[in-house]
Amino acid sequence: MRDGRPSELAGAIAVRRFGLGARPGELAAAAGDPRDWLLSQVRTPYSPPVDIGGLESGAAILATYQSLVRARRVSRARSEGASSLKNGGDGVRAQIMPFHISQVAARTRIALTTAQPFRERLVHFWTNHFAVSVDKPVCLGLAGALENEAIRPNVTGRFLDLLLAVETHPAMIMYLDNARSIGPDSLASKRTVRRLRGGGSLASTKILRVRSSSFIRSAATAATASRT
Repeated sequence: MRDGRPSELAGAIAVRRFGLGARPGELAAAAGDPRDWLLSQVRTPYSPPVDIGGLESGAAILATYQSLVRARRVSRARSEGASSLKNGGDGVRAQIMPFHISQVAARTRIALTTAQPFRERLVHFWTNHFAVSVDKPVCLGLAGALENEAIRPNVTGRFLDLLLAVETHPAMIMYLDNARSIGPDSLASKRTVRRLRGGGSLASTKILRVRSSSFIRSAATAATASRT
């Protein structure tokens, strides 16, 4: 017993509250030492799940999207018909959709079969926290890549590394409409700063506004944990 609770109950709490629900054998595995069962999952060095091995990289998906957009612009320039212009956005989205479907399928398989449900639960948490909207066709293809390339490798490491990986990933840059941001030392940027008397890029503004309260809560939680 621990804290007056039978080990079976503590194991069930660990599996359900910190994992993804009990898979065959997990209740018995967690019952012996629920805390160690959880910690062992996040202390293990990261190894990419097999299911994401065959997925296209975020860079490749972005290149495909940009190619489709260029083709659409050429079509518009050639005025190939009103229906082509009207449905151009839907056409790009339809061609990007297979990337999204593959990513969702891989994510589902991992959740159903993983031997590290606590780690996977953390992946889902941070993906939700750093969410991008798939209403944008480019983000439809890149959302899964953001999770697999920025969040998974950093989910049990330093928060700073996780933050930098997420906020510099193509998915987040495109989501925040920050792909054409001007460098802080460029003449155009300096003129804009002088004109507005301060302020930063759209991305930095959104990060500060949307993330600040979460940063404070995360830092407070980490500080509390380090003292216990």
